Amino acid sequence: MDDLKTTLDNAVSALMLNPDDLRSILIEGHTDNQLPQGDIAERYPTNWELSSARAANVVNYLIYKGVMPGRLTASGYAHRWPAGATWGEVRSGKVDDNYILAKNDDKNQQAQNRRIKIIFGVK
Repeated sequence: MDDLKTTLDNAVSALMLNPDDLRSILIEGHTDNQLPQGDIAERYPTNWELSSARAANVVNYLIYKGVMPGRLTASGYAHRWPAGATWGEVRSGKVDDNYILAKNDDKNQQAQNRRIKIIFGVK
C-alpha cells in the first residue's frame, strides 16, 4: 500500500496538479478471477464490488491530494479485463471465460491482474 501511495504522490505532483491541464483521468480497478475470500468477501462479495472499490479509493486519495474532482472517473472491471488484453480484444468479445481462465493460470498472472490503471484523456 505504501508503494501505491508513493507512486500516486509522484503522479499527482508531476501530472495532476497543473491548473491548465483539464484532461480527464480515468481510474480503472481490476481483479483476478478468484472470488474475494474471508473478511474482504464480507465487504466486497464479488470482484465487481472489489474492483470498483479499488478505483474509488484511488479517486478519493487523489482528491485528498488536491486533484480536481471533475477530472476523475472511477470504473471497476472485475476480472473481465486481464492484464495484457487490449481494448480491441475486450470490446470485440475475444476476452471470454476461456481467455480469462488462461490469463489467471498461475499466482504471478493473478497478481498482475490485481491492479489499478490510470488513463489520461487527450488534450
